[in-house]
Amino acid sequence: MKTLFSFLKFDDTFYQAVDANMSRLFNLSLIVIPISIIHIVIFEFFIAVNTPEEILWRDGIIFSHATLVALASVLSFVIFFVSNYEENLYKFKIVIQVVSSATIMILGVVITSFDQYITSSISPFIIVSMMIALVVLMPPWMSVMMFLSLFGAFYVGITMFVKDSIVLTSNILNGVTVIGMGIGLSNIMWYYYTKNVKQRKQIEEQNFNLELQKIELEQLNFRLNILASTDSMTQLLNRREFENIVNTELNIGNNDFVSSVLIVDIDHFKQLNDQYGHLIGDELLKQFSTLLKAVLRDRDLIARWGGDEFVIMLHDANPNEAFKIAERLRSNIMKHVFNIENNLIQLTSSFGISALDTEEMEPLYSSYLKADKALYQAKDLGRNKTIIYTK
Repeated sequence: MKTLFSFLKFDDTFYQAVDANMSRLFNLSLIVIPISIIHIVIFEFFIAVNTPEEILWRDGIIFSHATLVALASVLSFVIFFVSNYEENLYKFKIVIQVVSSATIMILGVVITSFDQYITSSISPFIIVSMMIALVVLMPPWMSVMMFLSLFGAFYVGITMFVKDSIVLTSNILNGVTVIGMGIGLSNIMWYYYTKNVKQRKQIEEQNFNLELQKIELEQLNFRLNILASTDSMTQLLNRREFENIVNTELNIGNNDFVSSVLIVDIDHFKQLNDQYGHLIGDELLKQFSTLLKAVLRDRDLIARWGGDEFVIMLHDANPNEAFKIAERLRSNIMKHVFNIENNLIQLTSSFGISALDTEEMEPLYSSYLKADKALYQAKDLGRNKTIIYTK
């Protein structure tokens, strides 16, 4: 058995068919059992027999259907049990399907053979052949093997019970026709099943690729949004995004919107840039941004406005409260030593503060201009200072 399974190479489609067959055979068993019981009852209680041939015929039919009921019951139980275990049981499932199909075929041949005592009909053989062809999914090579084996059993059984040469020849020819139809139908069922499996697989792959493309597109859009909304050097908000966020907040807010605009400028940054070089100047801006963010609250907004100028929106803070925050920032900056490529740099900064006046036509622009005037006052007073705008 191991040699057989190692010789035969089964693909995923075959294994999917095995799982489908387990369900199909289980349902077939539930259909066969009551039908066979009805046959047993009818033949036992409602069919009168007189001759020895009729008695053999009746007893043979009853025995065959009783055997079919027993085997179908066992089959349904085994399938139900095995179906709950998916791993490493495909070989066992294949054996179950082959044995089940072969048993049904043989019992069909046996019933057909017993029928020859009374009639020359091969209806049970036809029914069994069509049933297996339509219910059990088999690749062509397996279908040919199963139906040729079925015909062999049919030929042996029919020649044992049929003595009339004309009837025998007719039944054999009809049997050949049935086997040919069975193989053909089985192959058609297999063709359409494998076609559907491939189509489902293609659809799944397409859906997976579409989902992957969707994720990649979302990631790309996210990166583009980041690039469009942040300053590439400091990773702070850029000017446009800062304006968009503040204007959106103003549009959904009310006249009680209490906030302050704060402008920060590094004192003598141009001289520092000329002294240490632009690369160190860029790194200085990055570390300066990190220092600002460390003091600010999560709900505050900070953006690099351009060059060495930064703008901060302090939410829920009037100018006096903003002054305290700015002074803490200024003190931290003044005390901080920036270590960049073994260069120890200390610097100071100037701050300008203005209340965000929501009564203005353009609150942010107006408040920025006021804070900018306060910033220049701080510079005129010797820098390293914080000034609140006053009229």
